[in-house]
Amino acid sequence: MRHEVTRDLQREVREHHLDAALGFCPLELPELSYTPLFDETLVVLMRDDHPLRAHERLTLQDLAGARVVVVGGKGAPESGYSLLVRRLFADAGVEPDYYEMRALLPPHPLDDGVTVAVNVEQDLGSRILAVPLDPQRTCPFALICRTGSQRPLIGTFIAFALDYAASQGWTNDTARA
Repeated sequence: MRHEVTRDLQREVREHHLDAALGFCPLELPELSYTPLFDETLVVLMRDDHPLRAHERLTLQDLAGARVVVVGGKGAPESGYSLLVRRLFADAGVEPDYYEMRALLPPHPLDDGVTVAVNVEQDLGSRILAVPLDPQRTCPFALICRTGSQRPLIGTFIAFALDYAASQGWTNDTARA
């Protein structure tokens, strides 16, 4: 098991380097099939000295004009996450100042104390905190496979993954962002 960007995992599944992958907010491609496993709640990530840190909850309107990180560079058009974030703001009629992150390695843009991210809660260091988004929005995690060429083991894994997600109380039927 390894951790990669969803678009890279999808490419490896498509090119037969992987049988399946777990993807975060995948941009669905026609030659692949997607089994939703669960939705994860989106939060606003920021450094602990950010001016918005004192809010108990934040709305997208609170982030008007804020520097918001999205995936940039050549991977931007294939980033389901970036498309989701941009759609959230567009649907709310809010214009943030997008910062297109070109590298996924440190230093992370949140380290500047100005930039925020609308993302799932994650460990980005002791100085990064998460503020709930109001209203709550979610982002899907899905199992990604090649369409029509599924090995029996993958079908067994999908059944296991769905049962496990249900046993943990994870859901894929909440209202998506």
